[in-house]
Amino acid sequence: MKRQAPIDATPPFEGLVKDKAKLSVTIPALPGSKRDARVIEVEVNGWRDPVDGEIYLSGTTTAYVDRIKAHEMGLLAPEDFKLIREQLQVTQEEISNLLQIGKRSWTRWETGYDRPTRSINLLIRSLYDGIITVPYLEELQEPIDHEPLTKWRCTVCPSLYVTSKKPRSQVSKELPDEDASAA
Repeated sequence: MKRQAPIDATPPFEGLVKDKAKLSVTIPALPGSKRDARVIEVEVNGWRDPVDGEIYLSGTTTAYVDRIKAHEMGLLAPEDFKLIREQLQVTQEEISNLLQIGKRSWTRWETGYDRPTRSINLLIRSLYDGIITVPYLEELQEPIDHEPLTKWRCTVCPSLYVTSKKPRSQVSKELPDEDASAA
């Protein structure tokens, strides 16, 4: 499938001529991925300086190349965020609450003004694939249930609430004296 590069009507500055250019775009290897870094060729619409032959890209073209790179890395596109939210039948505010993120984060992702981290991208893909469910995320908004028969038990709580067997005054007497250790 051939990609359609955006066409810019206005050059970045005077004196440039429309021209097509092939860019080599490096797609990095992601941590934990079985894929190696690779280079792909992308044809873009650019602006050539007739004096020195230098090719200049507009912001629109640069954004286009960034979208291709993100797609090749497996990251969700802004349209994907909107599709996922609509399929879950929730508002932007509701999805933000479910994911426990700032109210504007989802809006920025859905409009393309920002991208989430790779980890958040994986979480959202899991939500879309039904591996993580909306009821599960709603359940996580409740305080942790510390009853002994729960599926997941808080492993931190026992260490938070352990009390010393020795009285407080006795514990402080056993600490090394700072003056003695400095000598």
